[in-house]
Amino acid sequence: MSKPRILLVGPWPPTKGGVTTFMQNLAGDQDLQGDYAFIPHTTSRPAKQDTTENWGYRALFAGGLARAFTAVWISLWHFLIFPWRVIAGRISLVQVMASDFFVFWESIAYVLAAKAMGRPTVLRLGGAFDKFWEASGPRARKLITWSLQRPDRIIVQSDYWLSVVATAGRSHGLVVVNNWIDDGLLGMAMRPPATAPRILFIAGNEATRKGVDCLLAALDQLVAGNITFHLTVIATPRPLAERLQALPWALHVRTLGFIERTSVLAELDQADVFVLPSRGEGFPNSLVEAMARGCAAIATPVGAVPEVIEPGLSGLITAVDDASALAAALERVCTDGGFARSLGAAAVERIRSRFTARALRPVWRGLYGSLLGR
Repeated sequence: MSKPRILLVGPWPPTKGGVTTFMQNLAGDQDLQGDYAFIPHTTSRPAKQDTTENWGYRALFAGGLARAFTAVWISLWHFLIFPWRVIAGRISLVQVMASDFFVFWESIAYVLAAKAMGRPTVLRLGGAFDKFWEASGPRARKLITWSLQRPDRIIVQSDYWLSVVATAGRSHGLVVVNNWIDDGLLGMAMRPPATAPRILFIAGNEATRKGVDCLLAALDQLVAGNITFHLTVIATPRPLAERLQALPWALHVRTLGFIERTSVLAELDQADVFVLPSRGEGFPNSLVEAMARGCAAIATPVGAVPEVIEPGLSGLITAVDDASALAAALERVCTDGGFARSLGAAAVERIRSRFTARALRPVWRGLYGSLLGR
């Protein structure tokens, strides 16, 4: 019997980010590959040079009108060839990645097209869907609720997201699948000695949402208190890089662009502290990977973060937009190496117990089996 063929619809490389990492983890899992064939169908569009602020419908135009025009045509082309991919590829099931605003509606269009062709459908919600729901008016909410009834199953990333989707009008056919890492990535990295603690921040596609302003305000307080550190910022938009280079303590800052995942993991192995002072998250892959490699993690209680970090044991949690609380947490881990290492060691065990491929493969098999009759 041939393996079921599952079409994964979403932003494949060269696009980088949490959703792309999720799909690569799923499609690349050798154990699951024994039961299913994962086929990519990309929805990627041209990258934007400045993603410091990448929020709402206006984000489509953040790269300029020419980029927006090109993106629309590329998206249309991806959608037009989708039926051919399903039919010619003998696809058994279609799984679509969804998030917020424009991407949400695009994802629903794929779901409707797949259902019109008689294929079982799975919608995975991520991004800032909760903020999208809150920002939508009454008419838009009715349409969102109607849209959420269309997929056969909806994947949510945590118990928090169960409540969000229920509030948006769907309480059946929901499956919790946490983000995860490969079991081989677990372990306390052997960090080289350093003259000052190394702090790592990943700006990514939405540096403002990730809380970069709060982080810089907190680090200003550490500088004022004569606490030394080195800051590395990954996936740094150009305007943010220029801003960092103009800081009075810029000599302590290193900026990197969008680098390959293997390079990100190497940076995590160099870092002592991973910080994510975000204003909104789904289920941050970067946090799970940092904890899996033994970083002392500091994050805000948004999205699934409180389900990942046990405050004071496997990481620290500070309030959103509270630079003083963030500064206090950073000061503690930067000045008490023993405490930082204990957080990192507990973080590795926390990820090992709940957020590995081994722990989540049965969930995937149960989900696919319920739709494919296997």
